[in-house]
Amino acid sequence: MMHMQSGKRIDFNCIRADDIDIYDIAHNLANICRFNGACPQHYSVAEHSVIVSKLLSDEFKLWGLLHDAHEAYIGDVITPIKEYLGADRLASLKESLDILIAKKINVIRGPRTICQIKRMDHRITNIEGMLFFDDWQDILIDDYRGDDYAKEIQMIECEPPEAAEYAFLEQFRILTGSETQSVVCRGNSRWQRREIVDTC
Repeated sequence: MMHMQSGKRIDFNCIRADDIDIYDIAHNLANICRFNGACPQHYSVAEHSVIVSKLLSDEFKLWGLLHDAHEAYIGDVITPIKEYLGADRLASLKESLDILIAKKINVIRGPRTICQIKRMDHRITNIEGMLFFDDWQDILIDDYRGDDYAKEIQMIECEPPEAAEYAFLEQFRILTGSETQSVVCRGNSRWQRREIVDTC
């Protein structure tokens, strides 16, 4: 069983839509560092997801924000490890989680949506790679070599987990029109969270 901040326990043998919690997704993604932690400072999956979402057209923004939400449950398995281990079983679990997340959040993720988000995800990954690694030009994804990345570069701030979690939830609130708010603070020796009108 996997324990979540919300108190939910995830059994991957019978995971259900009711197990999905937007606060768990935001919290976990904010604490997962991109590139398996190889960044020069903490740069979270949550911050990456917010950037991808903001750069997409309106119809794709919500799933853009949630395109890596499954990683809140299975972690950010980097591409070289997927290739080494064989990706079929992991891809099946990822797809099952994506379906459940889309059902819980009530968002459509058709082929056109997935295609548009994949392209933006790859573009942002290139920018991140070029910022964080000296040799990234040698392994550019989808050959975006020569593109102007000035706007996207300015969006990458390497926020601390608390800020990235808040930004993720705020983008979710804007896109869904919900009144959900989250204030995360460090109180004494444990985390405290105040939730107002939890709609998801």
